[in-house]
Amino acid sequence: MSGTSRLPVLMYHAVGSYSGHRHPELHVPRERFSAQLGWLVDHGFTGIAPRQCAAWLLRGEPLPERAVLLTFDDAYADLTAHALPELARIGFSAGVYVCTGMLGTRAPWDDQPLMTADDITTWSREGIEFGAHSRTHPHLTTLPDSQLTEEVQGSARDLESLLGHRAESFAYPYGDHDDRVARAVSGAASISFTVREGRATRATDPSRVPRTMVRPDDGAIDMWMRTLLGRNPVFAVRGRVKRLWAVSA
Repeated sequence: MSGTSRLPVLMYHAVGSYSGHRHPELHVPRERFSAQLGWLVDHGFTGIAPRQCAAWLLRGEPLPERAVLLTFDDAYADLTAHALPELARIGFSAGVYVCTGMLGTRAPWDDQPLMTADDITTWSREGIEFGAHSRTHPHLTTLPDSQLTEEVQGSARDLESLLGHRAESFAYPYGDHDDRVARAVSGAASISFTVREGRATRATDPSRVPRTMVRPDDGAIDMWMRTLLGRNPVFAVRGRVKRLWAVSA
């Protein structure tokens, strides 16, 4: 069967410039994001939608030869000004993961604005796929069964009501999951994404699809590593060097 055999899934959060932000690692500057997309295009990648990933994992439907899936957790409002227009310009789809109980508010963990219901319906018509990310972004493994069901099934129902179709995929808040959570999510979505690194293959558990998080300063070498390996050993080496430099300074 033709097509890719290993799928890199890139994880983003916000795209924009926020100086002094509480979580700068979550914000890729627009110029850097544009350069990262340019690298993907120049190297022949095709940006797919989560539903294509699901069809590949569950039914063996082939993907493009150099497929890549871009995902964006939390549905930050800045995506509508920066990331999504860039994706539309180059013809890439992507997945955006929504905390449906927070639409149009500010994220409590960093006080940044989140997408509205109108934003979501507008960009859904433009080919961006939206998936569930719970209602209120809790650590799902800490919840009793009834609250877990409300967060997972409730989020999926909210999106279906908004968009008129079932959400194909789910992203675990904080990547937090166990077997109980995975079973709950499997009843609400076809596939679900973790924060464990690696590339997806046909043998990947659909309830535990790996992703690698793109960093604000990722350049060409970093993108090559993330797409080739599903992780970036260069980032780990940089971190060790910085720690050693700090100790010796």
